[in-house]
Amino acid sequence: GGSVGAGGAAAGGVLSEEAWGKQSVHDSMLLATGSADLYAYVFDVGGTRAKLVQRLEGHTDRVHAVSFHPQDPLLATCSADSTIKIWGAKTDRYRNG
Repeated sequence: GGSVGAGGAAAGGVLSEEAWGKQSVHDSMLLATGSADLYAYVFDVGGTRAKLVQRLEGHTDRVHAVSFHPQDPLLATCSADSTIKIWGAKTDRYRNG
């Protein structure tokens, strides 16, 4: 993923197939969190226990906010490094960059 100055957006990368699975994003029970350790995390909370499915690397400071797109398999993360990264599912429609 790249980075840009304050207020800009940068490509984040690709969410793993395990994170999105073969199902529709609307059928998924995913939870994303930011963290003080420079990473965002994606958990599957659809079962009886939450399972970490992916750690998203690319920010150089704390991740303050995360937000899933309401319809498409996209996740935005916002960091104290003054970047916003967009993470997309690995499909033909969404590519890294």
